[in-house]
Amino acid sequence: TDVSGATTSATVQVTVNAANIPPIANAGTNQTIKLPTNTAMLTGSGSDPDGVSVTYAWSKVGTTPTGGAITSPTAASTQITGLVQGTYQFKLNVTDVSGATTSATVQVTVNAANAPPKANAGIDQTISLLITNSATLNGTATDTDGNITGTIWTKISGPASGTITTANALITTVKPLLAGLYKFQLKVTDNKSATGLDTVQVTVVANIAPTANAGADQAIKLPTKTASLIGTGTDPDGTIATYQWAKISGTSSTITTPKAKNTTITSLQLGTYKFSLTVTDNKGATGKDTIQIVVAQSVAARTDGVALSGEAEVDNVNISWTAANETDVAAFEVEKSTANAWETIGSIRSIGGDVSGRHSFSDYQPADGLNYYRLRIVDSMGQFVYSNILNVEFKGRKNIMRQNVPNPFSATTIIPYEVSGKALVKIVVYNTEGYQVAVLVNEVKLPGSYQVQWNAANIPSGNYYYMLVVGNTVSTRKMLKLN
Repeated sequence: TDVSGATTSATVQVTVNAANIPPIANAGTNQTIKLPTNTAMLTGSGSDPDGVSVTYAWSKVGTTPTGGAITSPTAASTQITGLVQGTYQFKLNVTDVSGATTSATVQVTVNAANAPPKANAGIDQTISLLITNSATLNGTATDTDGNITGTIWTKISGPASGTITTANALITTVKPLLAGLYKFQLKVTDNKSATGLDTVQVTVVANIAPTANAGADQAIKLPTKTASLIGTGTDPDGTIATYQWAKISGTSSTITTPKAKNTTITSLQLGTYKFSLTVTDNKGATGKDTIQIVVAQSVAARTDGVALSGEAEVDNVNISWTAANETDVAAFEVEKSTANAWETIGSIRSIGGDVSGRHSFSDYQPADGLNYYRLRIVDSMGQFVYSNILNVEFKGRKNIMRQNVPNPFSATTIIPYEVSGKALVKIVVYNTEGYQVAVLVNEVKLPGSYQVQWNAANIPSGNYYYMLVVGNTVSTRKMLKLN
């Protein structure tokens, strides 16, 4: 309206919409599963009261327990895989077209698999009707993840007799029994209805056979020709009435008292024997056992094949021998006669076997004059025999120095020398100009043969002289050092 009173009009429209209603989410019902099943199906749903469509997003709440992979996280329903024991929570987000979101959670509990209980019906039994006509069944049961709620014994097979006294007890009796073979089964049930089974066998006899024991196998060596047999017999439901020894195999021999519990075998020869012991109980039942006796050749039978010989060398006596057969020979011990007594001065191992072997031994401390030697031939059982006695004459030593080895040499060389009696010994090395280069020995030595090594790696090449001084005895030799 203006000042003159003229009027004009216009209109405007205001539209007021209702507020956006959030969607509705439903993650489904909680679940409980048991291993070994390790998958679960989540069935979700969603709706929007003021819209036409919604979207879905599944996620796992927390990081434990491990596993629990979501197969289709954007679907209303999805499978969960890789579940392990524990409690899981999964969240479902439902979003409408306006961006409003609502969530819901579902819980999945994964329990461990039920371990079935274990039944133990006891050990198999053998009973004699001469003693009793009943048997005791000793059962046990264990359950690692629960407790035993049920026990039942049943007869699986056997004669018609044999009633289980208390079938629902772990320990019970069965009677009356007749001769035959029975089998009984123990079944146990745990608090989760899992079961365990075991069986026991009961053998019922009119008379339990005795048991014979002929003793351990034996090995003897000629010239021993006898062996002692020590037998035993046991009978759980009676007594042993008789013993009887018999030869099963082997050459000539004699059982001294074949009807005795313990006896002796005589006139044994080289070879292998087998003897049996039969025991009979007071009801005529028998038991049998065997023993083997191996008769081996003694080393004494092979001494004729050992030829002992020896010779004196410059500083020692060398002994050698040949054995025609070394089967079961353990060692050759070298003995020397000293002051009217024999003393072991060395030992050589046998090569063994039915072969001819040659051996040698050197005595580096022989006495002046005659030296006496013999072999002590020892077998694997410690038996031994002596060879013939060998005597070797050895002439007394001299104070002497031998040529170095090797010569010429480049770095080191060995100088052998001998001393005839206890004395101060000195070995000195000189160059060609007469200057002393090294003192290799400077000490008192007893009679014997020796050697000394000279390390000349840092010495110039050329000719050198080495001198042995023993008391008033002096000997000199020449050697060549090379680069």
